[in-house]
Amino acid sequence: MFKKSLLAVSVMAFGAPTIAQTGNAATEQELEEVVVQGIRTSLEDAQALKRDGDTVKDVITSSDIGALPDKSVTEALQRVPGVTVGRFAAPTDPNHFAAEGRGVLVRGLDRVHSQFNGRESFSAGNWTSGLSYEDIPPELVGTVEVIKNQTADIISGGIAGTVNLITRKPLDMDGRKIFLSAKTSYGDLVDDWSPSYSGLFSDRWDTDIGEFGFLISASTSEFTARGDGINLTNFYERSATQTEFPTLGSTELPGYAGKKLYMPTGPWMQTADSNRDRNGFDAALQWQNSDETIKATAEFIRSDSEESWRERVLFPTTSSQGFDADLTNAVLVGTDATFDDKGYFTSGTISYPWNVAYLASTRGDRTESIVEDASFNVLLTPDDKWKIELDYQTLDTSYERENNTINNRFAMSDVFLDLRTKIPTVKFLGTNATGGVPDWCPAGTNPGATDLSDPAGACDYYQVSIMDTNVDAEGTMDSFTADVEYQIESGWLKSIAGGAYFSDIDRTTQDDEYINWGAVSHTWGTAPTAGMAGNPELYEGVTFGNDFMGGKGLAGDNRTFLFPRMSNTQEKNLLAYDQFLMDKGLNNGGWRNRGARVSIDGKPTNAQGYLPHETVTTAIDREEAYVRFDFVNDELPMPVKANVGLRYVSYGVEATGTSRFNKPGLGDVAEAYYKQNFPTYAAFFNGGGSTVNTAEPDTYTTTLPSLNVSVAVTDDIITRFALSKAIFFPSLYDMRNTTNYNAAVTSTTDPANPANIIDMKVSANGTGGNPNLQPEESNQIDLTAEWYFSEVGSLTLSLFQKDIENLFRERNYQTTVINPDNGTSMDMLVRRQVNEGEGSIKGFEVAYQQFYDFLPGFWSGFGTQFNYTYVSQDDLEDAEMGTSVSVGGDRNAFRNFNNLPLPGLSEDTYNFALMYQYEGIEARFAYNWRSEYLITRRDANSFAPIFSEDQGYLDASIWYTINDNFRIGIEGSNLLDEMTLTRTQFNQEGVTTPKNFSLTDRRYALSVRATF
Repeated sequence: MFKKSLLAVSVMAFGAPTIAQTGNAATEQELEEVVVQGIRTSLEDAQALKRDGDTVKDVITSSDIGALPDKSVTEALQRVPGVTVGRFAAPTDPNHFAAEGRGVLVRGLDRVHSQFNGRESFSAGNWTSGLSYEDIPPELVGTVEVIKNQTADIISGGIAGTVNLITRKPLDMDGRKIFLSAKTSYGDLVDDWSPSYSGLFSDRWDTDIGEFGFLISASTSEFTARGDGINLTNFYERSATQTEFPTLGSTELPGYAGKKLYMPTGPWMQTADSNRDRNGFDAALQWQNSDETIKATAEFIRSDSEESWRERVLFPTTSSQGFDADLTNAVLVGTDATFDDKGYFTSGTISYPWNVAYLASTRGDRTESIVEDASFNVLLTPDDKWKIELDYQTLDTSYERENNTINNRFAMSDVFLDLRTKIPTVKFLGTNATGGVPDWCPAGTNPGATDLSDPAGACDYYQVSIMDTNVDAEGTMDSFTADVEYQIESGWLKSIAGGAYFSDIDRTTQDDEYINWGAVSHTWGTAPTAGMAGNPELYEGVTFGNDFMGGKGLAGDNRTFLFPRMSNTQEKNLLAYDQFLMDKGLNNGGWRNRGARVSIDGKPTNAQGYLPHETVTTAIDREEAYVRFDFVNDELPMPVKANVGLRYVSYGVEATGTSRFNKPGLGDVAEAYYKQNFPTYAAFFNGGGSTVNTAEPDTYTTTLPSLNVSVAVTDDIITRFALSKAIFFPSLYDMRNTTNYNAAVTSTTDPANPANIIDMKVSANGTGGNPNLQPEESNQIDLTAEWYFSEVGSLTLSLFQKDIENLFRERNYQTTVINPDNGTSMDMLVRRQVNEGEGSIKGFEVAYQQFYDFLPGFWSGFGTQFNYTYVSQDDLEDAEMGTSVSVGGDRNAFRNFNNLPLPGLSEDTYNFALMYQYEGIEARFAYNWRSEYLITRRDANSFAPIFSEDQGYLDASIWYTINDNFRIGIEGSNLLDEMTLTRTQFNQEGVTTPKNFSLTDRRYALSVRATF
């Protein structure tokens, strides 16, 4: 062993958590040993499970989840070779950094199939597919399987892989077990402590009718965090010859005649506090007869995750939506502006006319996701030959979201911006060098500088608009599985297995899709009705303190701004706030809360505030069947183990919904101009919805072959070959049977008289779902070489390739749409997901782990883990999907580039961990790194592709075992205080410009665990 261990050290001195399992019962038994004996035993058992696996897989045990400061199952999964996690609130919204990992990708693909105890699972609020792993308390989970290829008995649905969460069972534990834990964690930016508690009780006892087992587990946790950010608008060409915004003509910067320059319209400043409460419950009752030929398991699992965040953002109104930028109203003043050698802005003072201004935006967002999963399983083993398993599952899930925004506006907003350092410098000057002051301000209001914390100092501080939007979704699933296996033990053929799977999924979603934006107070020729002075109910002072962005980024004395009160954004307060604005005569813009809306035929909203056409339902019926043959020959010089099988899949969809002809949110002056000059648009976009229609496309069917072979080259070396066909189902959201048709309206006012609109540009566009989407299909191959040189020592190499067809692509279609309310027609680009094209990914994973037992004394407690994954793509870059010409003013045509990489795919990822276990002390320091990647092809604000730069995170934990019952630990995450940096693609050639600079908490935690 010494020579092998020494050789392993010379090969690679780093390590990786590469672990797997073969079956649920075996895994749960090994899990109990892990909890008692620690990380070394955990890795030893996991290594054996990986070695004996029937396909390519990795596994995390409960001990692994608890040994690192991972706040959810999602974050624990990032330690697995080939697995990466997202760091943003949503893939299409990279302006909001998430303090916890969001979404799981395996080998660069998000086409992951989620399971609970081998059963399919999903969350009503997950817009992609399957289960939101971040909503699941890690304390409920005993084991997590990451299955990277297929066997015929696995329920279909994972091209990237299948992630299976396995809970503990009482009959797999040794007698009575009681487990208690308590943790409190601290975030350095939010400056707050967050508690979490969990407990487990399990026992088993014999009776005259057999053995019973009972387990109950519960957890509750609170997690508070803060994120700060500096965000830049898109860069735009400023020249006399620009073509991206043809209706604007010249956008040349005053004072820079004849030059072609590129600059943003201004910076955003944002800070958000978030709070997540996660509660989990698991109860299992088991019974087996005396001769252990019958085992029955009833289990109920409940997960309830509630998250809220309170955000405040300062941003210029010149380009809150990237396709609709007001370029000519953002100019440079002074002589200190700098540009790089290609003409891109690097520093200078940006000024705006008073009627353009900045917004101080307050946003309150609350979501709650609940999953309740009840199941009953019967396992029959009447003799040594037969195994019959019957399983029934029923699942209920719900999702609620309240997302409300109130905006204040101020004009004294000249801002100095410097991009020449890693963190930009922003300084609000409190002046308006180019645009003067509002005509209702008293004489001498802005002699040189304004205190932006004084409601009377900037006399045009007023409340300008409100948007309230909600989502309510409910889903159900019923499934039944029957499996039969017969042991033959004749020659090579070991066993034959077959089975069937049936499931029905239904989801109903009510979503007003951000349509209820409206003005509160306008300023056309008069002072605003909702001014700050004299109306303290409209604002609260918020200071971006010296700790903002870690003490960097914001300069100058203007650090306090008047934001709308956060309490007014809460759903329970918003109705009363609406009435308050009306009663005091502050609302002359026309906004009313979403519950006060009526349809064009006079129908009111329902009790939850939705109009009749804002409900969508999607139903899915699945039928699957399989046969599998297992082969073994231990008599060969190199023993062989294999399985081959075929799975049949039938998949049907029924989707019901409407089309929505959304009325643009305009003030009364702009609306009057719009109706007079664009009567066809006004008639088409009338705020109505089409009659309910149902789509029921042809049933999709396919067969999925699979072959897995492992060869024991020596006692320590195994090679593995896996070949299969897999599919990935489209998300329920992408299959929704609804389309939103919108009008983009841009007004130009007279600089001498902003109450007078002198020009208006209007364009039409649409976005929607596609119930005719079919599953993606992939032919995939894995080849591995695995060297197990000690009980906790391995070096493995995996090569893989996936050839994918029927790819999901988001595409624009030029089409003619008719509004059935009045017969008005409109030509426009409509954007939706389609099946188009094919491509492949390929790469390799290398993983190593070892404890250095051959070293003397306490040195023998050291160990390392390392894994590295390389992934490349071919023909996945949607070469035909975009255009090389960007058209400003059109939501769907603006910066709709092609040849983009696959979202979420980092070419390089690695994990490194230093471990220690010796005489009651356990420690692990783990570093996770991934290279740059495309976050989204189309950002929700910039309407352009957004890339994340490479990022790495260091986490650590140290545990001390006091005695057989108690352990205490110290944990830390994001110890390097990593900043997340993103960039926006500027043109078809691939030039990118700075986008977002985000910083969140470093976290520290104290924990205690007790086992009896």
